[in-house]
Amino acid sequence: MKRAAGLIVLSLALSGCVLPSGPPYRVQTASSSAITILTDPALRGLPQARQAAQAHCGQYGKNAVQVSVGKLRGGQAPVTFACR
Repeated sequence: MKRAAGLIVLSLALSGCVLPSGPPYRVQTASSSAITILTDPALRGLPQARQAAQAHCGQYGKNAVQVSVGKLRGGQAPVTFACR
C-alpha cells in the first residue's frame, strides 16, 4: 500500500514539473513495468525525461529502457520507457 501511495505522489509531483533549462514534460502513465512521459516535439526534454523515468523505475529496483516515441499530439510526443 505504501508503494502505491508513493507512486501516486511521484506521479503527481512529476506531472507538474517544469524544467529550469528546457521545455516542460509530464508523466502520462506510470506502473511498475513502464512509464510514459510527454515531452516537446523536438525531444529537447528527452534527457530530463530519461532521468525521471530512471528515478521511477529505480523505485522497483529496475532500469528504464526507452522503447518507443509516439506521434506528436498537442505539441508533445509520448516517450515510453520499460522498467527492466
